[in-house]
Amino acid sequence: MNKIKVIGYYTKNTLYETQAKNLIKSLNELKLDHDIEGVVSTGTWQGNTRLKAKFIKRMLNKHPDYSILYVDADAIVRREPELLYNINCDVAVRWENFAWRPNECLSGTIYMANNDKTKSLCDLWDSINKNNNNKNNLEQWNLGSAIDKMKDLKTFNLPPEYTFIFDLSRRLYKNAVPVIEHFQASRKVNKNKI
Repeated sequence: MNKIKVIGYYTKNTLYETQAKNLIKSLNELKLDHDIEGVVSTGTWQGNTRLKAKFIKRMLNKHPDYSILYVDADAIVRREPELLYNINCDVAVRWENFAWRPNECLSGTIYMANNDKTKSLCDLWDSINKNNNNKNNLEQWNLGSAIDKMKDLKTFNLPPEYTFIFDLSRRLYKNAVPVIEHFQASRKVNKNKI
């Protein structure tokens, strides 16, 4: 059985700090072990999201006895993530087939086993974030590219309930009951300055 530490970060003195309080409350109610941190904003939404790769690697190193479940600060954990206790993979994310982008890697919920392969994945992901010629590429697209490049990774496509977008997933999966629900605070912020 996997020991799981739920991790996440929020940018201090922003809307995300308020959102993170809801996440922490949900984790406390479910008695889920967690480590949620406040970080200083880089100044832009894109820059802040690109902190994710280094943050996850730091948490893998900080908590060597745990698998990591990264959850965005603007999410709530509604139910215990039972699937993840017995999952056998290096990394699990949701790949969603949107009409506008098929097979999109979503990074609001990420499970990583604590091993050298996932640490290398974080390094590659961070490198792609920094060196990608298209600075408009979302970090989750870069994560998808990093996963594709690492052929020896054992991956798992999470069910939609684990990266459940509050409005969109409800339309796509009418009978789904969310485990982790995401509220897309990015729709409410100025992405060029935060």
